[in-house]
Amino acid sequence: MTNNIQEAQVNKKVVILMTTFNGEKYLSEQIESIVSQTFENWTLLIRDDGSIDDTLSIIKKYLALDKRLELLIDDKGSSGSAANNFNLLCLEALKRGYDYYFFSDQDDVWVKDKVNIFLNQMIDFEGDKKPQPVLMYSDLFVVDENNTTIHNSFMDYQSFKNEQKEPLKTLLVQNYVTGCAVLVNQHLLSLACPFPKEIIMHDWWLALCTSAVGKIHYINKPLVSYRQHSSNTVGAAGFWSIINPFDYGFISHWAENKEGFKATIRQAGELHKRLLDANNYDVSKALKLTEIYSTLLSHNAYKPLMNVISCGLKRQGFVPYFMFLGRLAFMPKNNELE
Repeated sequence: MTNNIQEAQVNKKVVILMTTFNGEKYLSEQIESIVSQTFENWTLLIRDDGSIDDTLSIIKKYLALDKRLELLIDDKGSSGSAANNFNLLCLEALKRGYDYYFFSDQDDVWVKDKVNIFLNQMIDFEGDKKPQPVLMYSDLFVVDENNTTIHNSFMDYQSFKNEQKEPLKTLLVQNYVTGCAVLVNQHLLSLACPFPKEIIMHDWWLALCTSAVGKIHYINKPLVSYRQHSSNTVGAAGFWSIINPFDYGFISHWAENKEGFKATIRQAGELHKRLLDANNYDVSKALKLTEIYSTLLSHNAYKPLMNVISCGLKRQGFVPYFMFLGRLAFMPKNNELE
């Protein structure tokens, strides 16, 4: 089996997609961790979103040193967000016909055999099965600005767990898949692209699309050092700071997620529309769930709560689940999402 996997690796086109924006502080360390991977047959495609620090100078230095790196130059200007920036990268990569797609932040550090481990498991998982969208993701180390370990498991740190059965029922409500620890195949990216403007983050959108029509596979091993610092777009807050009512994290989480909750509903609506056009897949169960979730605020009284409970839509964890139900109960109904 190992020899077959190695032979399959050679014939696959692999791309690593990296977005950058004012990332001079940590970028070199991340690029070094990629160029040092034990699996070497990849392309690193980078798109900068208008950096005004030395990010571009650092990228150009590595372009001169390693022909596997490429800076995408287009006429799209600043995308305004990581999700939009990744969307442009994905569209370009799809045109080039890559088989497998990794996603890289500008400030993390990859374990040296990350790419090899992912590819081995992806090729083995796909096997001789009927082609389908597949997303693989791994655990991560949580580290501080100096790459010192805070926790050996991001999943444990956040009190997340991989959902093996009907993951869409959770992913509509909350995301537990981290983009810098993800590998997807071409079947998934072809379905997910272009990313709708209403999505919250690219990794969440990819996980939603996969859970609706494909398979999600979890690698129970940390393969990325996930750096936490003041400039993170999305970080690891820690589970207890979110649910502790005496912690500021709880207060801010409750207040901010009124709008965040609406954003999940808009995102579900975009998934529902995308599935309506997914003629190659059986989407009947997913369409029912996305219709229910995307119309939660269109009903009065207790119907939204009953729909959520009867369909099994949920957040992970007892306390977060009841926070979710409480937020739903007190949200104004017949409410415009804009």
